[in-house]
Amino acid sequence: MAAAVPAVSDHDYDARPPAGAMDAALRRIDELEAAVRRLSLVQQPQLRRFCVSDEDFRYYTRFPSERIFSLFWQAIEPSASSLIYWSKAQRMGVEAVCAVNG
Repeated sequence: MAAAVPAVSDHDYDARPPAGAMDAALRRIDELEAAVRRLSLVQQPQLRRFCVSDEDFRYYTRFPSERIFSLFWQAIEPSASSLIYWSKAQRMGVEAVCAVNG
């Protein structure tokens, strides 16, 4: 007869990590979150790449200057995520008419 082989567990669901193992992971998460914050703060609009002068700004954006564009953008930025494109507005209108007439 063969010697009994101890059962080997396929999964370690019940295993606990050694003390202090999570500290390194938490530090790494904090580092990565800080890097993400830095990256999102550093990114600037790419308009400056093409618009060096007010004349360039006028040509590409139809705004008289970067200052006017910045003021306009600051005014609409809070609600820009809720803008509806004309095609969507038309579709919603058609759906509303169909619902009333339906």
